[in-house]
Amino acid sequence: MSAAESLIELRDADPVDSSVADDDLIAGLASDSPLRRRFETLRADNARYRAEKAARDAPPPERWLRLKPGASIAQVPYETARVWAARGLIKSRKDGGVFVEMGSLIARRIQQTGK
Repeated sequence: MSAAESLIELRDADPVDSSVADDDLIAGLASDSPLRRRFETLRADNARYRAEKAARDAPPPERWLRLKPGASIAQVPYETARVWAARGLIKSRKDGGVFVEMGSLIARRIQQTGK
């Protein structure tokens, strides 16, 4: 095999051997080894970081409010919000009344009024 062929083979090879798990890597280390303790600490820190990142990246829960005649929600008059909901311009649902999702209502208000 020429040098060029061996370079191509190395380039195409998987850089990470997925058949070796983390547990296999530290199995040879003594349980009181400083390297093993450091590895376990890093593993726990990584798990905590990933959990915190997932919690930060999660979208906020939807807030549904019922439309009531004569009321205004988020500085939008009832009739305006009802018309927007009927036209599908904001997220809404009918569940014993008309409910609108606050985020879409506020976004639509800002789009219309600029404030």
